[in-house]
Amino acid sequence: MSKKEKGSLLSREIIKKKISDEEIGLLCRKYSVILSAGVRAEKCTELIKKQTGDKEQRRILEAAYRELKTGTPLSSSFEKNAAGKLSPVFYETIKAGESSGELVGIFDSLADYFSDRAGMRKKIKGALIYPVFVLCVAIIVMIVIMTYVMPEMTSIFKSMGGELPMITKMLIGVSDFFSENVAVVIALLVALALGAVICLKNEKGRLFFDRKKLKAPLIGKINESNFAATFSRVLALLCMAGIPLNKGLLVTADAIDNAYLKEKIRMISRAVTEGKSPSYVMKKVPEFPHALTEMTEIGYESGSLPQVLDGTGKYYSATARQLAENLVSKLEPAMMIFIAALAGFIVFAVYIPMFDMYGLI
Repeated sequence: MSKKEKGSLLSREIIKKKISDEEIGLLCRKYSVILSAGVRAEKCTELIKKQTGDKEQRRILEAAYRELKTGTPLSSSFEKNAAGKLSPVFYETIKAGESSGELVGIFDSLADYFSDRAGMRKKIKGALIYPVFVLCVAIIVMIVIMTYVMPEMTSIFKSMGGELPMITKMLIGVSDFFSENVAVVIALLVALALGAVICLKNEKGRLFFDRKKLKAPLIGKINESNFAATFSRVLALLCMAGIPLNKGLLVTADAIDNAYLKEKIRMISRAVTEGKSPSYVMKKVPEFPHALTEMTEIGYESGSLPQVLDGTGKYYSATARQLAENLVSKLEPAMMIFIAALAGFIVFAVYIPMFDMYGLI
């Protein structure tokens, strides 16, 4: 292998990661600031490329820069060289900005949208990660205790003879099950995980799970509000850029990470193409929040759909964040009570026989 080939191989990233909303927001902000100074798109892309430390972004910007030098529009340059890395909202909105001559304003709006969405996702994930982490740690600790610690205690209790308390017998029974069937339990968990992955790869399975996520206990309302916020903000942004509603809906569908809702939004696009109101389909889909459907209908009929949707999106963004915070405030004490009860059960089950030790010998 030549030195050139080795260098090319070493410079190529093994895993091509998708660019995050936060990174896209920062990229748009840079374009907005530099373009507002009167710098041409070609030179602007070259300057941003030199400032970028991320390998994948630099690769995309380098390829886009080469396209721009041949006279290719900025939107087409990104669409060609960043397939699957950047949101379709990014390409389509820039394309509309190029047509209208409002590219600086478009980049500024995109920067606000992607930055806000990144902040919302970070807020929701940050709120939910703590209870999930605590629960996982508690489960791991319990499995270790039941599998390795309790068998030793069980052998001591059995050597004492006598009648053990019911609570201790229950704990010994659980411990025996885990120690004797640890391989079965692990195999079952692996099988469930593989089954879930296979179902999610299947179109029908993905549609089923994505629909159920919107009605799931505890997190269903958060998922619903998060979807409504994304739908409203993206469609508002596209409409403000001058993209026709039916096409804007198709781009919005690509920005939604729920297969079931993607299909419903595409149905709305087809209905709009046929001359119907967006709410015509939305009213038939119970997973669309009632307020979102009503506000869409009001905006469409009044001719102020982008403005109405923008306000609706901000409302649902705030709602999703608040719901996540409320969930954590309720889960934390509930988990503490659950863990304390579990620990208390183990302590009593272990110490009651020890207190009665002299009676058992």
